Amino acid sequence: MCILDNVNYSQHNSKAHIFPKGYPHVRIINNGWLVQKQSRVEVLDAELYNNFDRPEALELVDVDLQMLEIPRSLKLANLGFNHINQFSIEKAEGDPLLTYLDVTRNSITDLINVTSLVNLETLYLVDNQIEIITRYALKGLKKLKILNLEGNNIVRVSMEEFPRSLSFLKLFNNEIKELNYEQMTLPELETLNLEHNYLQTINTRALLQAMPKLTTFYIGGNLISHGELSETITLLDRHNISYKNENDPFGCNQENYAEEICMQKHSYIDRGWLTVIGLTVLVLLVGTVFVCIVWRVYIAMNK
Repeated sequence: MCILDNVNYSQHNSKAHIFPKGYPHVRIINNGWLVQKQSRVEVLDAELYNNFDRPEALELVDVDLQMLEIPRSLKLANLGFNHINQFSIEKAEGDPLLTYLDVTRNSITDLINVTSLVNLETLYLVDNQIEIITRYALKGLKKLKILNLEGNNIVRVSMEEFPRSLSFLKLFNNEIKELNYEQMTLPELETLNLEHNYLQTINTRALLQAMPKLTTFYIGGNLISHGELSETITLLDRHNISYKNENDPFGCNQENYAEEICMQKHSYIDRGWLTVIGLTVLVLLVGTVFVCIVWRVYIAMNK
């Protein structure tokens, strides 16, 4: 591995760089606690990649990277903690060889060009700004096994859009309010994390039917009622599927637990109780209106 320091590169920087040759792995990582960054690499393009002697693995972490052109011969890329909002693929013949891509904590809003990375097996898109997974955005990734979309702004998910090859899918801490179960088939999926979203209901039977290899299903931190949660857990226990909370960075007070799962505080009130409360309030309102009418009639008759 070649670890480089004090590298400054941009499209408008005419300064020539001479790097060591022959290293299959190049790393440039700033120490996040330093006020003054030691390296600043605003652009990864063909010129810089050639100057690195076209390594198979490249790490550019916290270097203010903004423009990204993924080289077709690159196999591993760790590009976290930068300012990438979209990327392109090097114009050349042959499929991109990239198998591992980590773009954690960037500014990505959509998945344009991701489907071109046909050899991708692991994709980390943690803490970006993705709101929608557009149709066919991931369909070309037939080798993808690990997909982490934690900490985005996704509201609705159509499960059919995910590659059938997935074994691990993490949608932790998004804004998902509903799942689309139509044509959902994830035959290789073993771990599914839907914690800390806004799901009020979930079709567990449909999930289990579409995911026959599922062994771990994280569902805590949602708005599911206690009754439905109990039914879900019964099904999971029957299929020997683990469901207890993963290490929860948000913490959980004891009173938030329901069926050994940490839920949002108002989520585990049973819908039956909500119905009773609603009917009670309605009766009180009707009674109040009736008393007011009788009182007005009484006053009118005694004038």
